[in-house]
Amino acid sequence: MEESLDDFVDGHFFAGDLYIDNAMACYKRLDLGKGSMRSLTLSVFGRGTDAKTIAAIQLAGKIPGNFKSGLSHGTQLGATYVANVTGSTVMEHRQESFGDYVENEDIKKSLGIVEDK
Repeated sequence: MEESLDDFVDGHFFAGDLYIDNAMACYKRLDLGKGSMRSLTLSVFGRGTDAKTIAAIQLAGKIPGNFKSGLSHGTQLGATYVANVTGSTVMEHRQESFGDYVENEDIKKSLGIVEDK
């Protein structure tokens, strides 16, 4: 992750304060799993081909710097947690595979945000 930090900061991907958890204690405390090269290969080339995984890999190849391989973060899977103004968790989504993510619309719904159409 250290190699990617400068590229991330220089790319202005996030405007707020960054807190680096070098020991990855947060991932451990949340008991977030790890993916494997085997699961990546199977999801792309074998059973269970996942359009989100393929799209994530294609996108990673278009990002400059250390993100090109799509694996600069190792095999650590992540999660999305959404909290309301009282601090209560209203959504928890743990990655089950590479490229697994929550749709923005689902995050809005978890917060009761409805857009006028």
